Amino acid sequence: MPAFDDILVHESTVGSVILLVNRFLRYLQAQYLFAIVGSMNSAESRRRTGSGEEADVIEISVRLAALLKLIDPGSEPLAFKAVEKALQFTAELTAAAANRQPLSLLPLSRILSLLGRAVKTLDCNALVSVGPAAAAAVETVRKLVVSMGEEKLGGNSMSNLASGEILPPERLSQARPGRILLVLAPGIAEKVAPIVSRFGHEVIIARSAGDVFSSLGFSMDSDAVGGSEPPVLLARHTAGGSIVLPSLSRQSAYSQTALASLPDVVIGDMFSAGFAGFELQEFMKSCAEFIDTRMIILAPFAESKCTARVIQLGADGYFGLDVEPSVLLARIESSIERRRLRAKRLLYMAALARAREALEEELRSGADYVRCLLPGKISSAALSTDWAFTPSASLGGDLFGYHRLGDGRMVLFMIDVSGHGVQSALYSVTIFDVLRTEGLKNVDFGDPASVMHGLNHAFRMEERNNMLFTLWYGVWDETSRILTHASAGSPPAVLIVEGGGAMELKAEGTVGGADPDAVYQKLDIRLPRASRLFLFSDGIYEFPTAEGRILGLEAFIQLLERTASGIPRHMACVEPILDALRKLSAADHFQDDVSLLEVRFD
Repeated sequence: MPAFDDILVHESTVGSVILLVNRFLRYLQAQYLFAIVGSMNSAESRRRTGSGEEADVIEISVRLAALLKLIDPGSEPLAFKAVEKALQFTAELTAAAANRQPLSLLPLSRILSLLGRAVKTLDCNALVSVGPAAAAAVETVRKLVVSMGEEKLGGNSMSNLASGEILPPERLSQARPGRILLVLAPGIAEKVAPIVSRFGHEVIIARSAGDVFSSLGFSMDSDAVGGSEPPVLLARHTAGGSIVLPSLSRQSAYSQTALASLPDVVIGDMFSAGFAGFELQEFMKSCAEFIDTRMIILAPFAESKCTARVIQLGADGYFGLDVEPSVLLARIESSIERRRLRAKRLLYMAALARAREALEEELRSGADYVRCLLPGKISSAALSTDWAFTPSASLGGDLFGYHRLGDGRMVLFMIDVSGHGVQSALYSVTIFDVLRTEGLKNVDFGDPASVMHGLNHAFRMEERNNMLFTLWYGVWDETSRILTHASAGSPPAVLIVEGGGAMELKAEGTVGGADPDAVYQKLDIRLPRASRLFLFSDGIYEFPTAEGRILGLEAFIQLLERTASGIPRHMACVEPILDALRKLSAADHFQDDVSLLEVRFD
C-alpha cells in the first residue's frame, strides 16, 4: 500500500478524496482486525469481516490517486486524463462495496484499459518514475478481478459442461478441425478441453501470459528473434512491480507458415493466465495479425454491460458456465468456418487485385500506344498545331490526327467512338488507321463527303457490336486557302478569326454506322490569315460546373472566343482553354474523354 501522504489532493476531486480518506481509515481498521486473527487464512478473514472487497476498492483508489500525483499533466496530458478517468470509475465500485453489493467487472476492466492506455503514452523518462506505481495499480486491480472470478467459479458446479448432452459429429457443422487456445482457469479448462478435442480440434491450454504470447506467435525475449520486425510495445508488470517495455517480438515476421500456426479460436474467461477484464481482447484487437482470430468468452460474470463490451471488441459469443456443450461446440465450429471463409475471401480479393493491377498495366500500355499514334505538333510559317488528349479511363474512344495527301493538301480529323475503355479505343484506332492509310476502295480521301459515305458503309453498327462513331473531316488547300469539310454527327469545328468572331463549321450528316443510306454534305470555306481552327470531342463541354449545370456547347464556344482573343496570334491557346475549363468544373477531372486540337493558319 502507498503511504497516506501520497494521496493527490486535486481541487476538482476534494469530495472524492474525503471519501477515500474515510474508506482508507476503514481499511486500516480491517487490517487491524486481520492482525488480531492472524492465525486465520487472510482471504477467509477478509470475507468473514465483510470488508475484503471494500478494502480492495480503497486500495485501488489510493493507488490511482498516488499514480495521478506522479504524472505531470503539462508534459503527459493523455496519461493524466486516462488515470483521472480511471479514478472516477472507483466511485461506482466504492458505492457497491459500501452497500455490500457485488462488484461489477465492467468498471474494473475499464480501469485496466485506461491504465494500459496511460502507460503506452508515457515517454521513457516518465515511465521510469511512474512505471512502478502503474504496475502496482494494475496488479491490485488484476488481483481483485481474479479473486472475483475464482469466488464465482467456486460456487458454480458447471454441471452442464460436465454432463450436458453432446451431439454426435454428424449433427454439427462440417467445418474442418481447428486450433483452439484455452485461456481459462484450470477448473474450466479441464472440462472444456476434452469436449473440444473429442471432435478432432487441436487444443492448447495456456497456463500463463507467456503461454498465450507463445501461442500467438510472439517471443518473450526480444533478442531471440533478431529479425527486422519491430517489437510489440506491450506494458507488462512483473512481480517486482516494474514495467517491461517492450517485452515481445514477432516471430518469423509473420510468414505464411507462422500465420497458419496461429489459433483459429481463443476461448477466455477474463481472469486467467495473467489477463483480467478485456486485456486479452484489447491486445489482440490492437494487432492486425489477429484480425481473423475469433474470440469466445466463457466466464462466470453474468453482466449484460460486460457482454455488450465483449461483443463490441469483436467476440463471437459470451457464455456463462452453464452453457450446454453442444451450444459451445456449435459456436466454436461456426467461428472456425467464419475465419476460413474470410481467409478465402481475402485470397480471392488478393487475386482480383493482382488481376486488376495486371489489367491496368495492360491498359496503360495500350494508352501509351494510342498516344504514340497522335501526330507530332507542327510549327511552320503557314500552319501550326497544338493539342491536348485526356482519356477518361486508361483508354478512350477519342482520337484525332492530320497528315498530307499525295497532292500536298492537309487532312484534319477528329474521331469519337461511343463508350469508353478497350473496345472503344480499338474501334477508334481502326478508323484512324483507315484514314491514315487511305484503306477504303472507291473512296476519294480528298473528298470529305466520299470519306463519310465510305466509312458509314464499312463500319455498320450491326457488324460492330452496335457501336457508333462521330467524325469531323476536313481537307485544306494551302494554295487556295480553301477548307472543305464534312461531319458525321460530330460537334462543329470552330473557326476564330483575328479581331474576334467565332464561326461553327458543320455540314449535315448523321452519326456513322447508324444508317447505311445516310447522305453526307460537304462545305467549302476560305480561311483568312491569322485564324484559328478548333476541333474537339463532346466531352470537353458536357461536364457539370460548380454551379450544378452542364456547361454546354454554346458556353464553350464563347469561352473559346474569349480566350483565343486574348492570346497573341503566334502563341497556342490549348492550355489556357483547359485551365479555364478546369476552373469551371465541379470535379478535379473530366468525366468523359477530352480531345482538343488547335490549328493556326498564318
